[in-house]
Amino acid sequence: MDNEQWRGRINNVIETLHGLDTDSFYDERDYSYYPIYGEIEQLATAFEINRDALSEVLARKPVARKCWLPGTPELLGPMSAMEIYCRLGENLADERWIDGALVEAFESGVLAVALQRLSTEVGSFLPKGG
Repeated sequence: MDNEQWRGRINNVIETLHGLDTDSFYDERDYSYYPIYGEIEQLATAFEINRDALSEVLARKPVARKCWLPGTPELLGPMSAMEIYCRLGENLADERWIDGALVEAFESGVLAVALQRLSTEVGSFLPKGG
């Protein structure tokens, strides 16, 4: 998939997210996400993590929720797209332990803003296996 196709997919996810409320995004009765979650998962696993680009972040040794997307969109500003991408993956990975780990980022608007940044900078990412 080329950059324009990824950009289109990400922008479709963002548009869908803007039309959802929290109960639609994540159903607490059965711990399930709206189907758009699958698209977010595919994005979060499609590209290589550049550990060299994250060396400063990794040196701080963030753990648990400190690895997740931040609490407000403004905190994304100084982050590189690679750090945002890595944090998105950490949120999704923690679904194994915490049901609804991505809900907070959705409710605060951080998820949509993070995806917008990734859409803008998708050309700087290396696809896995590519």
